[in-house]
Amino acid sequence: MREFIYRIEDDKSDESEVFIGWIRQHGKELVRCKDCKWYDMTDAGGTIEPIVYRCRRGSRLWREPHDFCSKAERKEQ
Repeated sequence: MREFIYRIEDDKSDESEVFIGWIRQHGKELVRCKDCKWYDMTDAGGTIEPIVYRCRRGSRLWREPHDFCSKAERKEQ
């Protein structure tokens, strides 16, 4: 499922549906770390149980699987 970050007001008007359609066509997709090609699940961090993994895009970035950033790139399927 593709995800996007945009604030949408709680009103249920027809304009909201038009906006949602525009987002699906032109918006920048949100890519979670677990789906990013730079996320290295073989390099775990944590003392007892690994909860964070290294992002190979930066040397000191440790992220949880559900985190995201602006530089994420989806893995090739």
